[in-house]
Amino acid sequence: MITIISDGCKWGMLPAATRSVDVRRFKNPYHDKKLRSLCGLDSAVRMEVLAAPGARAHMLRVACSLKDGATVVIYCTAGHHRSVAFAEALVTALRAAGKSAQVIHKHLAVCKCSHLQEHLLS
Repeated sequence: MITIISDGCKWGMLPAATRSVDVRRFKNPYHDKKLRSLCGLDSAVRMEVLAAPGARAHMLRVACSLKDGATVVIYCTAGHHRSVAFAEALVTALRAAGKSAQVIHKHLAVCKCSHLQEHLLS
């Protein structure tokens, strides 16, 4: 099992992991008023994040480098948009490659996503 954790570095120390991936260099959807109230579970946010130059290639490089038992922390500033979108894309890519993977979103509980409960129940 590979564990992917989305996190926000503004909340304190990141958890111990096999690998940490900083995605703060990619455009932050928080600065787009249409996307601010959403989170990385929303397709509009995921599309925006993964459309950034180099984003998909970066995610695929990470996916190809992981071995069973790895724990990866993907972090951005608050852990609501970029890290969640990357974590979801990464776990999807790993599962498509036949690997067992799980995702944990550490900071979505404090997210202002207007329909977060809907995401978590689906």
